[in-house]
Amino acid sequence: IQEYQQTYFGFILETNYGMNWPYTPFTEKTLIPFITKTIPLIFAQKNVDKQLHELGFWTANNDFGYQQYDELETDDIERVQKYIEMVNTVTDMTDKQIHEYYFDNYNHIYQNWKLLTDIFKIGKTTI
Repeated sequence: IQEYQQTYFGFILETNYGMNWPYTPFTEKTLIPFITKTIPLIFAQKNVDKQLHELGFWTANNDFGYQQYDELETDDIERVQKYIEMVNTVTDMTDKQIHEYYFDNYNHIYQNWKLLTDIFKIGKTTI
């Protein structure tokens, strides 16, 4: 978590549970950028990014042209290549561009944090 708090982007390679998993399959790897207020770029099973958005979470995947790749089969090479392209696009950005992108999307980043903390009552005392 300390490393995430020192960066703007979180590149998430989520666990693959197989296509027969009946739930939206994600682990703490996906939740860490939400709680640390970093920009999530997620590589996960087919339609996970779409399902996260349906749950109210935001990822930067769509901003980098990933939406149609999320619908491809999990092991489709085009999905892998597109994710690599997204990583390369971010790493080619200047510090100024990254900073501007972060603050242009801070409302989404904050909403991820707020939704996660509300769901898990993080930082709140409960009996």
